[in-house]
Amino acid sequence: MKGRKPPTLWEDIRGVLFRVEHIAETRAFILVNVLDIVMTWRLLTIGDHFYESNPVANFFLHAWGPKGMVYFKLGVVAFVCIIVQIVNQRRPDRARLILTLGTLIVGCVVIYSLVLLIRHGDLAIPVI
Repeated sequence: MKGRKPPTLWEDIRGVLFRVEHIAETRAFILVNVLDIVMTWRLLTIGDHFYESNPVANFFLHAWGPKGMVYFKLGVVAFVCIIVQIVNQRRPDRARLILTLGTLIVGCVVIYSLVLLIRHGDLAIPVI
């Protein structure tokens, strides 16, 4: 009995375009990345003591301004989401793990940015 041959890369990509898996994990990943963009934008606009620590995002920030950095970060999020859906075609458990780890890592960055904003920004809490 012949086994079914594995799908080609094009079949994997076509499958991704018409079916999205791990909706909750993907939404959480997108949400924390949007929060990261908002927090980064806010920190960069409140003073000179904050900078973009990601060297690639910093390049886009200095080359094309804040909008360039936002477009870059959104592009990375879209790229990761597409790659995860391709990985999901063969390894659903690995795809879910990538999204979960990505969400946790970026979530930590958002929390750190919030702490910076509270300590040094507009939400500064007076110390008694």
